[in-house]
Amino acid sequence: MSESVKEKAEAKKTRTRRPLIIAGVVVIIIILAAPFGYLAAMSGRVMPGVAVNGLYLGGMTKNEAGAKLAVATAAFETELNFSNGKRAVKIDTGRKMINLNSDAGLAAAYSVGRTGNLLDRLEQAGRALFFGAKASMPYVYDAKSLKTALKSAWGKDETPVIDARLAISMSGDTATNVAVVPDRSGFEYDYDRAIADVKTKQATLDATPILLQPARTDASVKAADIAAVKSLVPAALALAPLPMSADELKWTLTAHDLGSLIGVGFKNDGAPALQIDHAAATAYFARLAADYDVQPTATHYEIDPTTNKMTVFEPGKDGRSINIEASIAALNRALDQQLSGADGKAGFNLVYTPAKSQVISQSAADLGINEVIGVGVSDFSGSSGNRIKNVTHGSAKLNGILIAPDAEFSAIDALNPVTIEDGYFPEQIILGDKIEPAVGGGLCQIGTTLFRMAMNSGLPITERQNHSLVVHYYSDPVNNNPGTDATLYGPHPDLRFVNNTGHWLLITTAINVKAHQLTYTLWGTADGRKGSYTHPQVTNWIPAPTEVQNLNDPSLPVGAQKCQNAFKGANTTFTYTIVNADGTVTTKNFNSHYRALPKICAYGTGIPGTKLPDGTVVPPAPKTPIANPLTTPAAPATNANEPMNNINIPAEAAVGN
Repeated sequence: MSESVKEKAEAKKTRTRRPLIIAGVVVIIIILAAPFGYLAAMSGRVMPGVAVNGLYLGGMTKNEAGAKLAVATAAFETELNFSNGKRAVKIDTGRKMINLNSDAGLAAAYSVGRTGNLLDRLEQAGRALFFGAKASMPYVYDAKSLKTALKSAWGKDETPVIDARLAISMSGDTATNVAVVPDRSGFEYDYDRAIADVKTKQATLDATPILLQPARTDASVKAADIAAVKSLVPAALALAPLPMSADELKWTLTAHDLGSLIGVGFKNDGAPALQIDHAAATAYFARLAADYDVQPTATHYEIDPTTNKMTVFEPGKDGRSINIEASIAALNRALDQQLSGADGKAGFNLVYTPAKSQVISQSAADLGINEVIGVGVSDFSGSSGNRIKNVTHGSAKLNGILIAPDAEFSAIDALNPVTIEDGYFPEQIILGDKIEPAVGGGLCQIGTTLFRMAMNSGLPITERQNHSLVVHYYSDPVNNNPGTDATLYGPHPDLRFVNNTGHWLLITTAINVKAHQLTYTLWGTADGRKGSYTHPQVTNWIPAPTEVQNLNDPSLPVGAQKCQNAFKGANTTFTYTIVNADGTVTTKNFNSHYRALPKICAYGTGIPGTKLPDGTVVPPAPKTPIANPLTTPAAPATNANEPMNNINIPAEAAVGN
């Protein structure tokens, strides 16, 4: 009887434990499965906790995150605020002085939780969720242009500090007088520090004003410093006559020339010393370089389009140039030796260097240039005469360019110098919210065509930036959507790609003015890869603001007006795919953001508040547009200094770059 009771008791315990065990197993399964479900739930979205340059993107789809990042980036790139503590000034950078790579930032954000094996991905996602994950965008700064813009905006506040200097009067090779030009105190801003602060603020896209601080108020070189070393001038002039040579050319630095090059600097211990004045010596050696320097010539090829065979092969020639910085340093060393009592002439050598060209001894077949590997096409219908001239000139400079194996091609380097002297013309380009004439307008037609050629060739794209506005010149040739364009504005944005084919590549260009078509062909050796890109899709159109933006423009005659039509914006995307010979596939998504702009009208009212000849005072810009008597757009100005009065600039058609 007791055994039966025990058995019943044990059976009851078992029945009681079974639900608990099952529940425990279910809980364990849920706990183990939850992370995998979390990854699945975040498919197509940025992992929670991820931020790029301080901008939180967690939980957004890739398109949403890309759009948010592009908008924030564009806002930081186009306008910077500076303050001296008393007043603030906005600097319109036009996305040319600062360029943040939002595509790379988006890629870094989206890669969190998607790199490595499953456990790696779980660890990345978990860390981002609980501790956060920070990514940053690569950036390029044009510090020189930004500094120029700052000086233009704030320079009127400054009183330049003047350093004391040495003035040596020469009669032939004899010094007749050695005088001290006194120093003067003043006030100057520290622009370099402000630019460094811009770099710091871009890390979080911080738009708060950047404080301009004083750089110096006292001279670096005092009159007493000059007086302490002026007696050494005769010993310094004894360095002349100084013979100089470079290859077959010879010069002599006379005492008269040397007298204009001597200045005052400081030794490591802070003591004043006679030194070569850098600015004066740069100008002197530049004059020598004008006689000596030789630009390298590119290797030239010609291909018969009917047979696709090389018909002309002309190897390029090396150039040469005087190394001005190294030569100034050598002259300083010679002066130091002379002042120490040694013979400075014995230790001086003018420094010059070869400028290598694409000098190639192999035949075209040996180089591997024997077939077409990719073609890029674009349409430039509606271009002005100057724009067509710029596209034609730039294409001629590209025609016949060779790209060495493993080399990175730069469109900016190939097209430089973009000057009137080189053959370019002024034409309309996009600068911030404005469309203005600049030398070389239209070269983005070249950048866009090169971009498409490189993708159709299956080459890695290392730099590409879309335009800030939707421009019809760069619409996709198949579906007419924006998205496959590439803007150029030296030094950046640039269009760059790498030749990883293992053979030389050759670019040939063809322009059909009658058909308004530009065709670039890349020649080389096909290795079995296939490059292609999907036609761009517009994820959303951004309506143009309806309110007209009115501006005063003192450069226009009083009563004249110049209007720029509104632009609708867009967010677009397309996928670039490379299928290699071994079947492996590489893809890259290109997301582009184009800003929307209202209609902008500039009125020639002069400077508000100034008095006109008739005694009236110039009022602020009108709140409503002035009626324009013209009904047809005027032709763009062909001279960069020629005002465009009473012009309604049509959207897209007036944009040159």
